[in-house]
Amino acid sequence: MRYVTFIGLILISLLTAGCADASSASTDSYYDEVDEQTQAFYQENEVLYNDIQGIQEERYLLYVHSPDCKFCIQFAPEIQAYQSSSDAYPIYKLHARIPENEAAWEDFAIEGVPTVLLMEGTEVVDRIVGYVPEGNLFRP
Repeated sequence: MRYVTFIGLILISLLTAGCADASSASTDSYYDEVDEQTQAFYQENEVLYNDIQGIQEERYLLYVHSPDCKFCIQFAPEIQAYQSSSDAYPIYKLHARIPENEAAWEDFAIEGVPTVLLMEGTEVVDRIVGYVPEGNLFRP
């Protein structure tokens, strides 16, 4: 009986420790499969779903992605070029596979990744689903 109780306490301790790590706002562990430059790009202006209402820009783009998605990988240079241009909306990035961002799929009617949402506050004004050249992204 002591053995079962001991094993139970160990399991509860491990589960509790795992839950504490999963609730962290850091998303580093979700980028293990990409190089440092790509990770830095994705994590620049990265937001979690619950942080979207805190964005101060009147209009901005919300880039919904997953770094292991082949279409997102193809689209990354276009987003990077757009982000570097002088006539671009501010871009915030939302990692689609992070559990904290799960509600975004339903709330923003996201069909797949990559998706670029033109946002006004917390409302979706327009959207682009899939790959498009940088010149076809929304401009102010």
